[in-house]
Amino acid sequence: PVLYSQDITPAARRGAQATLLQTLETTLRLAHPFVPFMTEEIWQQLPAEIRGTGETLMLQDFPVQETSRRDDEAVADVEWIKGVVTGTRNIRGEMNISFSREIPILFANGNESDQSRLERYRPLLQFLVKPESLTWLNAGDDVPVAATHLVGDMQVLVPMSGLIDKEAEIARLDKEIDRKTRERERAENKISNPNFVEKAPSDVVEKEKEKLAELTSALEQLQEQRSRVVTL
Repeated sequence: PVLYSQDITPAARRGAQATLLQTLETTLRLAHPFVPFMTEEIWQQLPAEIRGTGETLMLQDFPVQETSRRDDEAVADVEWIKGVVTGTRNIRGEMNISFSREIPILFANGNESDQSRLERYRPLLQFLVKPESLTWLNAGDDVPVAATHLVGDMQVLVPMSGLIDKEAEIARLDKEIDRKTRERERAENKISNPNFVEKAPSDVVEKEKEKLAELTSALEQLQEQRSRVVTL
C-alpha cells in the first residue's frame, strides 16, 4: 500500500522500493543453495546498486544475522498485524463470508498499544482485509454479538447481524475453546511439574506462567462470547 498510496512522497516511495529490493537480494542469497538456477536468474535482474559488482550469486557471501539490528518493537508490530489479518480471514472462511464482501471490524478490550497500532497501521489493514470500517471500542461502549478472534487480550470482532450463521459460530467457538483448553492443560502440567520448575531457567518458568494466565483469560472471553451467541 505504501508504493501505491496517493499520499506517499516520491522520496518515501523510493525508500520503500530500495528496502524491498535489498530484502529480495538477501532472500535470494538465503535461498540460493536450495533453488540455485531460479535465484541466480532473478538476482541477475536486480539493479547493480543493490546486488553489487559481483558477476554471479553463487560467489556472494551467505547472509549473517546482525542481532544488534533486531527491532523487537517492529517484530511485535508485525505479529499484531498478522493476528488481526489471520483472525479476520479465518472468520470469513469459517463463516462462509465472501472475501469480496466488505465487513465492519471492531476492536475491543485492547490497551493503548493496541489502539496506537490500529491507527498506525490502519492503511495497511484496509489494504489487506478490505473492511467496510475499522472501529475502536472504548471501555463501556456497547459490544454487539460478534464472531471473535483474540490477539493477545484484544478482541477482533465481526458483528453477526446479517452476516453470520449462529450455529456455525457456536461450532467455531467450541473448536477454539477446545484448542485453548488443551494448550492451557499443557501449560498447567509444566507449571505443576517440580522437575520443570526447579531445573528450567527462571525466565522460561516465568514465560510459562504468563502463557497460562493469557490462556485462562482467553478462555474466559471465548466462553463469555459463546454464551452471548447462544442467547440470540
